[in-house]
Amino acid sequence: MKQNVIKKIIEKYLSHKAILIVSKIRHKFRLITQRLIDLLLSPFTLIFAIIFRYIRKNKLKNFPLAKKIFLHIGLLPIIDYYYEPLFNPKHLRYSLRKVRFLPGIDFNDAEQLEILSKFSYNDELLKFPINKSNNVLEYCYNIGAFLSGDAEYLYNIIRLFKPKNIIEIGSGNSTLMVRNATNKNILESGDYHC
Repeated sequence: MKQNVIKKIIEKYLSHKAILIVSKIRHKFRLITQRLIDLLLSPFTLIFAIIFRYIRKNKLKNFPLAKKIFLHIGLLPIIDYYYEPLFNPKHLRYSLRKVRFLPGIDFNDAEQLEILSKFSYNDELLKFPINKSNNVLEYCYNIGAFLSGDAEYLYNIIRLFKPKNIIEIGSGNSTLMVRNATNKNILESGDYHC
């Protein structure tokens, strides 16, 4: 409200050229302020970066309080590693914004979208627990490997296509999800075997 009043006064009593000059000064002041804050916070940033890296290297699940805080404020530390999302541009030969010619890959977007539209097992997926229970044969989402996203996709693929054979190589958590999906297929159709 206060800013709108100030803006109206400036527009009424200052020329267009003066308004541009004031705007440029405000922009420069904001830029200098941000750089100064960046400089003052850099020692803290370094310290917390080292702490975050330690937490991440030693698995976030081993720091439940830190994990709760990170999730609450919407920040998760990631490290520059093969299995993490790519965020460091030094690993790129070309910009990801450039259209790339990939002759060996047919993304077949239309078919992918059609398959996704057939996934209708969300109610079943919601029944899986978030955290591990005493049942060692039960999949849960918060296990550290084969997390949400991949798990739901695998479950939907098995439920939809009902494969007769599955060759599964993994850490054991994906096997639990495969087991749940095939068991559900068996319940749904008695003649299904995998």
